Amino acid sequence: MKRNILKLSAALLAAVVIAFSVSCTDSGSDASPVLSIYPPVTSVVLDSEGAQASSGGMPISTEFMVATNQESWDVSSSQPWLQFIKMSHGFIMYADPNTTMSTQLTAEVTVTSGKAAPVTIGVTQSALGPVLAVSPKANNITVAYEGGSEFAAYKVSTNVGDWTVASSDSWLKADKSETGFTLSADQNLLVINRATEITVSAPGAKDVVIRVSQGGGLGDLLDRTKFQRWNPPGIPYSALDDTYHIEFLWDGLRVYMEGYTYWYLTGYDGNLPFSITFDMGQTAILSHFKVWQLASMAYQYFNVSKFQLWGSPTPDVTGDFATWTFLGEYSSIKPSGLPGTDKTPEDTAYALAGEQYIIAPENRVPVRYIRFHAMELWTGANYLFCVDEMEFYGALQD
Repeated sequence: MKRNILKLSAALLAAVVIAFSVSCTDSGSDASPVLSIYPPVTSVVLDSEGAQASSGGMPISTEFMVATNQESWDVSSSQPWLQFIKMSHGFIMYADPNTTMSTQLTAEVTVTSGKAAPVTIGVTQSALGPVLAVSPKANNITVAYEGGSEFAAYKVSTNVGDWTVASSDSWLKADKSETGFTLSADQNLLVINRATEITVSAPGAKDVVIRVSQGGGLGDLLDRTKFQRWNPPGIPYSALDDTYHIEFLWDGLRVYMEGYTYWYLTGYDGNLPFSITFDMGQTAILSHFKVWQLASMAYQYFNVSKFQLWGSPTPDVTGDFATWTFLGEYSSIKPSGLPGTDKTPEDTAYALAGEQYIIAPENRVPVRYIRFHAMELWTGANYLFCVDEMEFYGALQD
């Protein structure tokens, strides 16, 4: 098969024109026979594909110009794998691919023209060398946090008998077969993304590396029995009275449950916004959390409609927000969008199920101490607020 051909540069074409001019000047009957080629090289190295050429370590064209004062000229090769396309002004050299792993091929090109001295070029074609390829080609792939068995399959092609495939981490497994390999991933129980690499190797060949990324999961429900009342300097404890204490936030019970009538209600501590705090009793990277309104008066009265969540890994914080880590700002949603206190049965069902809030990946850092900062209420009242229940999800940290 004919290979890609490099076009003549302007400099090459100019040199050939000069050479032809000289040969034509000397074309009289008494002139000495002239034969030359351009580029004027005596040796050429072809790549294993037979399309790219070099001489003396420098790239050259595979197109050669012939200048002569004889009536005709010809070109021949000593080996059948090296061939030519002959033109009026010269020839193009090309070769069949060398598929051997380590054997260089050699041939000699001879250009003849009448009584002129022949011009010879020694040609060496590089060996193919060790080859390793993986298909489909993929430098980066992503797997869902759920993981999966044999979620991707690849075929390996090589001229080396022995090849290997290995994963850099235990959560990603590569199972080798006679023709390739498959990938399987464990579920990502972390709330942060993770990545590793698959490396395919063969002796003497360049490694093929596939980077595999896996999204973070939603984490586990944190143990609410470890939650406890806690307040740092500058944020005093607040409750209307002991009937509505903060421990109701994590008792696992909701007001709508039969026979249960308790929830958390702050005291009259001034105008919103203001904060409540507590200790989760465990350090975790939070992925999301749920908040239950007081369902008996959903989307009205003292239920919170807008708030911020802050956290800290240590108790060394104060009322100053600069000592806390921002986790997000959130708004409660009424699915129907009805104004005021109007709501549909679907709105009530949504509130009863608890509203889920996702912590943005860039805000997922280890925290233990929580600051819930109420900013607005559904009714616009601004002197106290209530929350029925909270749950937090994430990955525990050592």
